[in-house]
Amino acid sequence: MASYEHRSAGWSVRFRMISETGEERQLRLSGFPTKKEAREAYEKYVAEHKACESRAGRPRTLAELADGYFIYLRPNVKESSFYETRRRIEGHILNVFGDRKVEDITALDLVAWQADIAARYSRPYLVTLRAAFTALWNYGTAFCDIRSNPWPRVKLPKDNSAPREMAVWTPEQFAAFLAFVEDPVYRLLFRTLFLTGCRKGEALALGPADVSSNLISISKSITRKAGEPWKVTTPKTRGSIRRVTVPVDLAEDLSRLPGPFLFGGEAPFADRTVERVFHEATEAAGVPRIRLHDLRHSHASFLISSGCSIVAVSKRLGHCSVKQTLDTYSHALASDEFEVISKVAEMDATPELVTKLVTKNGEMEVKKMNKGELLAKKA
Repeated sequence: MASYEHRSAGWSVRFRMISETGEERQLRLSGFPTKKEAREAYEKYVAEHKACESRAGRPRTLAELADGYFIYLRPNVKESSFYETRRRIEGHILNVFGDRKVEDITALDLVAWQADIAARYSRPYLVTLRAAFTALWNYGTAFCDIRSNPWPRVKLPKDNSAPREMAVWTPEQFAAFLAFVEDPVYRLLFRTLFLTGCRKGEALALGPADVSSNLISISKSITRKAGEPWKVTTPKTRGSIRRVTVPVDLAEDLSRLPGPFLFGGEAPFADRTVERVFHEATEAAGVPRIRLHDLRHSHASFLISSGCSIVAVSKRLGHCSVKQTLDTYSHALASDEFEVISKVAEMDATPELVTKLVTKNGEMEVKKMNKGELLAKKA
């Protein structure tokens, strides 16, 4: 368990380690301008020396528990996921409970924390933060002899909000938007997002070698969540590595862009600049305001509503399963109810349909109608 101290010379971190030979010793790293840099140096030391932190006793505070959890988590998730999880835990959990003893944190404390988060953030973000908190606690019960776990008694608040409809553009709305994008490279970026359904990070990572004929190869992504201004990483999931067909003219235009990054040159476009150009053109065109990521939803929704195979769309998006695609875009599968009734009637090969009717005195009467009469009545 690491302990941090601030002196005139800067921040230091002290901890006990067990080497690969089984030797236990106390170490101290010092001279860091910030506590964050001291923590990163501690984590780097543990990773590079392949040593194990001494578990002589249970962590006293939640901050101490988190130190061990971050070391455990780092090699088991993508780098961008690690930094994002650590940012959430430090910014929304340790700032409240960091100095508290783990065994003193009660279910009522967690209920109050949830209520505060729910009042200030969206429900999806509350669910994300709750998942991070429970994962941290589960690590403590599994590896640090933390015996109390109040989380099973803390229920997620009921969601009373109206379901949010997915915001998408039609091809006509996208064309109206594109007319107000002056920079030709940004025009190509937005066309690529709309016509492939790829994620923003996947598009920004594209280089000249990724474009050939009418295909784009997606095998990497740009992340801004790895402790650096930007970094090339693997895509979101293993299924995200894919090849996507595109119109020939788009592929030709992309192949003319210099590298190493098609959208940016020596470095990928900055996220804020991309968002600014996108929203300025949206306002100028007078089309409904959507998020940049909604270009991906627009692509998928249009393909599915046009009758494309859900399996083909799922592969094109790089989803890990068809179920994910169905759960996300079920709205695009809705069809006219009369069409459904007609198809069901065509399926029925029986000469008669039996319908139960309720009489005025409450008794049930059976009336038989042939299929032609029933369809005529519905029409």
